[in-house]
Formats: sequence, structure tokens, C-alpha cells
Amino acid sequence: MLLSPLWAKRGSFIRPFLATIPAVLTGFGNTSPAYALGGPFADTVVVTPGNNIPSWGFLAASPGGFGSVSPTTTIDQHPYYALTSGHSRAGYITTLGVSGFVSDPGSGWLTSVSCNGVTLQGSAATHVFGNGSASWRWNSGGTKPTLLSQTSPSTCTVTHNAAVSDLSLKYQILAVDYAPPGAASNVNYAGSTARGTSTSNQGTWTSSTMVSVSFYRGADFIGLAKGKVTATASKEWTQEQDNSSSVAITATTTATDIIKGPASSALGVDHDYDVIWVWVNPMARLVVAPNSIQLATYAFNGKDNANEMEVIPLYVYWLKSPSTIPANVAARLARSWDTSGLGGLTAADYANILLADLFASASYNPNSDATGRFDLQAGQTFTYEPPPPGGQPITQQFSVQAQTTSTTGQSATSTYKTSFSIDFDTGADVIATLGADLKASSTYTTTDKWSSSVNRTTTKTASLSITGPATSDNYTGPTQFQVWRDNIYGSFMFYPVQ
Repeated sequence: MLLSPLWAKRGSFIRPFLATIPAVLTGFGNTSPAYALGGPFADTVVVTPGNNIPSWGFLAASPGGFGSVSPTTTIDQHPYYALTSGHSRAGYITTLGVSGFVSDPGSGWLTSVSCNGVTLQGSAATHVFGNGSASWRWNSGGTKPTLLSQTSPSTCTVTHNAAVSDLSLKYQILAVDYAPPGAASNVNYAGSTARGTSTSNQGTWTSSTMVSVSFYRGADFIGLAKGKVTATASKEWTQEQDNSSSVAITATTTATDIIKGPASSALGVDHDYDVIWVWVNPMARLVVAPNSIQLATYAFNGKDNANEMEVIPLYVYWLKSPSTIPANVAARLARSWDTSGLGGLTAADYANILLADLFASASYNPNSDATGRFDLQAGQTFTYEPPPPGGQPITQQFSVQAQTTSTTGQSATSTYKTSFSIDFDTGADVIATLGADLKASSTYTTTDKWSSSVNRTTTKTASLSITGPATSDNYTGPTQFQVWRDNIYGSFMFYPVQ
């Protein structure tokens, strides 16, 4: 046993200090079986040290507590009870204490604690659980630990598991693309991050539920099934935290989508040929706690035999009359791989998806829309007029870069509801907590809006090529068009000068 002069001189101080720490932090308590968890998640924690000689760091016990920690809880709202180092009869002991557990999370709940370039592995700790609190203790013998500074704040990373639930969603809208005028015209989004949206699920939860976003698996859309990663990640779409409650989903620079006009140039702009890109195997991994939901990542459902993100372009023409959807497309929209009971897309789903394109209604005019859904771009009009007999139509090519979004445009939103099923959960407690947080028992509400992340980039461009109608097309419609940008989905749209 190590009994240093420090211990001999200060025993009268440390004995009262130890008396303030519950059994969970001093090595006594039960060790019930661990429950299943998801993760790992990496929480950043700042420890402002306090001292109760000969210990330092953070301890919430009262009386005798010292120091502070920020944030005060883990990602799934378990309060930090202690992060301390100190000298005892057994040597120098470093302790992490976390409370608020219904049952023992198990020693494997903690992966590691890292501060000031020092990392302590959870597997090397002594784990104790009792009265809803869990601790991990490391004994460095006679060597004074350097994990925590005694005089200045320490920024630490606590890597651990958390209570999670994976929701399988029926569909999610990723983009709306607008057809340019005429058969020989196109909008080319190659190498562009112009198209994207910021997605929030805040409307899914009760008003008393704290909703937030904190990614821990990076920007890739991974495959998930029954809590397990199943496949390689998508390279055509990416995700990142947009703000505290929204996720930015954007097309990557490796994606090349070229949107063409109708086959007949006599139609000019025909929004029946606009395209809404619908993701039919999305999943949402949630970190679940009482009155708190945190989105950890969007993923694709690994049960889908496509074994990757399945994103299907749906023409407005089809959505208006679902019976016209080709049989081979309808077969994928049926989602026959999903045995959870969600089923395939229905007429009601198609009607909801159609609402994302305001031009599906012939009466919509962006000039009179007070919501700011569209902002005028380019600074010039584009011609779509037929030549005189014997002539060739004019082609105008232009690289249009998104202008600064108007203040009104930054508040534009598009909201839709879809059904979901629970693909993976970490026990009855999680199911009960999830149910209490939900506003409706089987409805997932998505709100798409302007993305601050997308609008920070410098490659928000599209290449336009507009070719007018031939004389033989007998076109009699508008001959001057303006380019507008959809502030929710980032795509470019043509509207006639009236």
C-alpha cells in the first residue's frame, strides 16, 4: 500500500472528501448485466478544475463538490457526476462518473476518455454501478496522472455508447429540378453543390422535447439494418450538420444530373417534366432520452436489395396521374423488400410529394410569393423565340452562379409527413421514451428549408444551354424567360417575363 507524506499530512482532509462520494465512485455497488447500446459517440467536455486536496477536477457531490463541467450531460442526457484525479491509500485514482441510468450500462459503455493528449481506455478501468450511477476508475499507482490540469480548463473527449433507436422512413425528398424550355435545352448540375436542402425533423416531436443534431459518423450515408452497418456509403449525396437542429443534404461534386426540357419545343416550359428526387429507403438514427431527441445520422436501409441509397426521380407528370408511372418504376416504389408494414408509396404519398413543386399548380407566380421561395438570378433574361422561315434557333449558354439569398428566402420552408417503423431500439425504456417524445405515434414530419451550409460554398453553379424553337414548331408562347433559384432545394427554374 502506498502511503506518501502527502497522504499522512492531509488525511484529515481526504477522509471527509471520500465520505461525500457515493458507493458508485468508491468501489461498492451492484454490477447488473449491461444493456445493448449504439455508438460510439464522442462528446466534447470542458472541465474547469476545482480542488479538494489532494484531489482535483470536477465533482458534483454536495457537500465537498468542486470544479465544473460543460456540457453537464452526455449526448443522451446522462449527467456527468465526476471527472477527477486524486491520491488515496491505493495510489492515484482517476474517476469518470455518470448518473441517470435505469440499469447498468456495463463496462463497455465507455470507450475512452481523452484530455490534454492523454487517453484512458474504458477497457482498462474498474467499472462499478449502483443507484443509477456508473463509474470507471483508473489506478496509476504512484504516478501522478496528467489527464486533467489542476490549474486551467481541460477540453476532453468522452467516447461512449448511448441509447439509440433507428427509424425506417418510407421516403424523403432530396431535390426538385425544373425543366428548361424546349427539347434542345438543358440545365447541367455537373460538379456543382448547388442542389441541396436543410432538413429538420423538429415537427415530429412534442413541443416539450429538446431537438438537436450532432453527427458522429461523418458525412457519408451508411447502410443500417437492425443496428448494424451493412454496406458501403453513398458518394453522390452527402450530409452535414447545418445548425443545431437541421441537417444539410446536398449532391456531391461527383454527381452529374442533366435536366432537359420536354420532347416538343412547342411546349416551351412545361412543369409536367420537372423532376422530384425521392429517396425511398431512408433511415434516421436517433439518440433517445426523456424530453430529448438528437439526430446522429441519416442512413439508408440495409434491408433494401439495392444495398445503397435508392433515389428515384419522379416526374410531375407521373405524380399528377400515378397510373402513368411505368411498371418497372412502380415496382421499386412498392418497396417490397420492406417487411415492417410501411409498404410502398401510395396515392396519398404521391400527392404529398407533388406539393414540393409549387409549379405543379399552373397558378403559381414567384413574383407574388411573399414566402420568398424563389430568388431571381443571372441578371439577364434568356430568349426562347423562333427564327424566321429558313433560319436556325438561337442557343444561349450560360454558367449561372447563385446570388446571395434574400432575407425572406432564407425563411422559406416545405413540410411533409411520412410514416415510419422502428428498425432497431435498445430496449423497452427506449421505446417508452421515444413514444413519449413523439407528437404522433406513426408520423415523421420533415421540414425542408434554406441551407446555410450549402450557401457557404463557392461552387453553387449550373451550366445552362437554352435553344429556342424551330419555325416548324409553331411556338406561340412567351419568348423571354428569367432564371430563378429555388431557395429550399437549390435548383434553377425558368419563368416567363409577363
